[in-house]
Order: sequence, then C-alpha cells, then structure tokens
Amino acid sequence: MRKFLNRIVKPNKRLTTAGDNISTITIPDNDFIGIPKRFRLIRGKKMPPNSKMVSRPSRWGNPKKIGDVVQGVELDRDGVIVFYEEWLDGNLFINPNFLDPLRGFNLGCPCPLNLKCHVDIIFKKMRKLYPGEFEPNIKLEENK
Repeated sequence: MRKFLNRIVKPNKRLTTAGDNISTITIPDNDFIGIPKRFRLIRGKKMPPNSKMVSRPSRWGNPKKIGDVVQGVELDRDGVIVFYEEWLDGNLFINPNFLDPLRGFNLGCPCPLNLKCHVDIIFKKMRKLYPGEFEPNIKLEENK
C-alpha cells in the first residue's frame, strides 16, 4: 500500500505513517519554483532538503524572547520583531555578508506560520540585498 501511495504524493513531500518514528517537515506550497520559503521547525522531525535553521541557537536567531524586558518595557511579538530588525541592521552594518550563508535556502523557525516571525525580517532584508533571488522563475513555470 505504501508503494502505491508514494506514487501519488508529490515528489518533494514524504508520506508518513503511524509507524514512522521521525518524519520530514513539509514546506508550504508556493506557485513559484526556486523562491526560498519559511517553514516551521518541529522537534523530532527532520528538516526538509535545502533548508537552514535560523532559530535561537543559530547566529541568525532572535536574541530576545517574547516577555523579555528592554529599557523597562516588556516586549510582545511586535516589539521582539522590531528589536530583531534593528539588531539585524547593526549586524549587516558590521558585516555586510552576514546573510550570505542563507542565500537560496528555505528558512526554519519554531514560530507558527500564521504569526509574524524574525524570518520574515530576514527575507525582507534579503529581498533588498539579493533582489533577483526572490523573483518567480518563469521559465520553469512554463515548462510544467
């Protein structure tokens, strides 16, 4: 049965069954081929191919958590995102190649996909630094 199901599942997805100990995280579908995407890291699951983790243990992780206090103000999600954008601007000023290792990769963070996340800020900065990499690849779409 599993062999049959593998044939009808998209090739970039991995079918998981109840017997699997570790499954692969799937990346949200996008009509454009080759554009980096954000995905949610889930403990115990493998990262998809062509992906990098940018959560807190990495050098691109957000140094502040929701609830941290900065200058006497407790940060909510929006405050943490604003702090991260300023922090990232400082790192890019010191090292303009700070985001280079992330070029062309899907980026993963444990934040839910329906909420704002520091990965959105990373992509925003990367769109300015590397504008051609976030354009849809029309040639690949026409060959479908």
